[in-house]
Amino acid sequence: MSLHTALGPGTVISERFRIDEQIGKGGFGAVFRAMNLTTQQPMALKVLNVELGDSHDEVVRRFRAEAQVTAGLRHPNTIRVYEFGETDGGRLYIAMELLQGKDLNALLDELDAAGKTLTQDEAIDIGTAVLRSLAEAHAAGLVHRDLKPHNIFLNEVAGDDPVIKVLDFGIAKRLGHNLTSTGTAFGTPSYMSPEQAQNRDLDGRSDIYALGCVLYECVSGLPPFEGENPLAVLLSHVSDAPPPLLERARVSRAFADVVHKALAKRPEDRFESARAMRRALDAARGTEEMLPPSEAATVISTVDVAASRGTRGVEQAT
Repeated sequence: MSLHTALGPGTVISERFRIDEQIGKGGFGAVFRAMNLTTQQPMALKVLNVELGDSHDEVVRRFRAEAQVTAGLRHPNTIRVYEFGETDGGRLYIAMELLQGKDLNALLDELDAAGKTLTQDEAIDIGTAVLRSLAEAHAAGLVHRDLKPHNIFLNEVAGDDPVIKVLDFGIAKRLGHNLTSTGTAFGTPSYMSPEQAQNRDLDGRSDIYALGCVLYECVSGLPPFEGENPLAVLLSHVSDAPPPLLERARVSRAFADVVHKALAKRPEDRFESARAMRRALDAARGTEEMLPPSEAATVISTVDVAASRGTRGVEQAT
């Protein structure tokens, strides 16, 4: 029986959560809009599409780790996890905060279709919020390992600006406790640090590198590295210098310096912490330098931007 068939509208899980509709799905699970029957609070349920008796021990371990990790995080810029458990049919679930809005990837696609990018200060707003979330996670010994536009959500708040939420610590790990098999690297090629691409030990500076990739894309319309396939992108992260951001986007040198420091090949050459990078981003706020019209037209050009995003968002397990 498929997950969709087994958990249709009206299904009650653990005598507490009523399924209303499916709102998302992935390779090993689906996300449902649900109602907590005790509190009448709407929430999201992420349900693993693998029965506990199946031969998917690694998936089950990762799912439990996601719940345990994320349930311990409390920062307002991190999605809240309320509880996790097992359905009567033997499937694992996580009860999470229900968000409204769109992820950063969708916003960037909308801007790209209109020939636009985020401004420098808009990117700073997003980056500083993400760094606040990461600071708490890193202090707890956690590395996200898959920070990308898909996992940064603009949560709508009535009467106010959207609140940035960092999603999906599903492949986060507590430092020193690796849930992956030997020789296996998880992540998304366009945003993987050089050490992650080489399956080396990671710390919070790997997330800083990933955020550097995200900020680069926010203001330029392109990630720092592109290629014909995921492997080519990974090799670029390891060996190639990113194109100078000042040649691709209308930003200040101060902002470009922050992004390029985050993109340093060696972790020790990046910001030592999420807090340090946040302070540097804040210092660059309002320093945007306007280019002459002829130069700006060259820098902001979005010809073939969409086509060149071929490896953007591709999951990689090598």
